[in-house]
Amino acid sequence: MPLRGRPRGRRRAFGAAVGAGALAVPVPLSGNQITAGMVHDVAGAEAVYAADVTTLVNRERAAHGCPALAVNVAISRAASEHSQDMGVNGYFAHDTPSGVTPWTRMEDAGYAQPAAENIAEGYLSPQDVVVDGWMKSPGHRDNILDCALKATGVGYYDGTAAEGTAAKGTAAAAGGGPWWTEDFGYR
Repeated sequence: MPLRGRPRGRRRAFGAAVGAGALAVPVPLSGNQITAGMVHDVAGAEAVYAADVTTLVNRERAAHGCPALAVNVAISRAASEHSQDMGVNGYFAHDTPSGVTPWTRMEDAGYAQPAAENIAEGYLSPQDVVVDGWMKSPGHRDNILDCALKATGVGYYDGTAAEGTAAKGTAAAAGGGPWWTEDFGYR
C-alpha cells in the first residue's frame, strides 16, 4: 500500500543550478566518478542519487536481515517520471492529479508485480531522504524493511528544467522540491 505521509525536511535553501541543465552534487556513496562540486548534467545527477538511495536502502535492509533490492529498469523509469511529474506539475502525492496510481505507473512501464512506493519532497541529499526522512517515518520504514520486496527503482527531480519540461509558474520553476520517489516490486 502506498504511504500518504509527507516526510518533510529542509527546503532547498540555495539554487543548485550552475548554468543551463547542470548542478553540483555531493560526493556519491556508490563509488561513481562524480566528486563534490563537479558540474554535470541533470540526468547524471539523477543516476548518482538513485544509486546512492539504493545503496543506503540496501544497507538498512542488510542491518535488519533483509536481502538487497535489485534495481529494475522499468520500476526506475516509473519512479523517475513520477518525481519529474510532481515537480513540473506542482503536486506532491502518490496518485497523479489525473488519478494514475503507483501500480498503474509501474505496470505501464513494463513491471508486472508492483508493491509499494515512498515519496518525499524537500530533502537535499540521498542521506537526508533515506536516513532523516523515510527511516524515521514508520510506514516508509516498513516499505524499506519489507523482506518480501525484491526490486526497486528510484527517481529524483530537483526542479531543473529537464528537456524543457518545466514551465514558468510551475512548482519547479518557483524553486520547490527536490522530489524523490522510490518504487518497490515483488520480483
